Amino acid sequence: MTKMSWKRFGIGAVALSGLALGVALSLQAAAVPPVVCNGTKDHLIHLYGGPPIHVTTTGFLSADVGSTFVTPDGRTGTNLTVHDVFSTGNVEGLGTASFSLDTTRKAGPSAIVANQAGRSFPATQTMQFHFNFDLDGHTYRSINPATVTNTSVSQFPPASGTTYVLTSELKLEDVNKPGTVAVTMDPGKAFTIR
Repeated sequence: MTKMSWKRFGIGAVALSGLALGVALSLQAAAVPPVVCNGTKDHLIHLYGGPPIHVTTTGFLSADVGSTFVTPDGRTGTNLTVHDVFSTGNVEGLGTASFSLDTTRKAGPSAIVANQAGRSFPATQTMQFHFNFDLDGHTYRSINPATVTNTSVSQFPPASGTTYVLTSELKLEDVNKPGTVAVTMDPGKAFTIR
């Protein structure tokens, strides 16, 4: 083979191996589709420090299932990644409200971890993500990521009636006025699986 033939052969081999790797990763990703949990979200929000406003929406949270691990004390766990979030509803006197995943920013890790070694359930599931909140045409985005958790998950995917709580107050900024807290969201009951 000439030098040029070897070069073409090398480029072709690299291209084929890249294609094969891409197909393998696609097949691996296709093997475990995102887990979709439908339900209702309940939040108490405060606009610009005002009185509490109850916001109820209906929608879903979907998560990609990742690798498994064992904690230092022997409990099993599975990494999760929030794939999508969306819910919508109507707030009396204020109009349409919707929540959606902010895909431009990453939050901390999400996972489900057995509460004790040697048993898969009950388990603690924690989901972390940034989100956008639209209220009657105004868009706000989380300054700090949402962390929702349930410490007694009985199965995965979670059973109907499983409730997750928001662990701490969230602060949101108006996307047109970044850096100033425009909305706060109280911790407490956040999402219930239907």
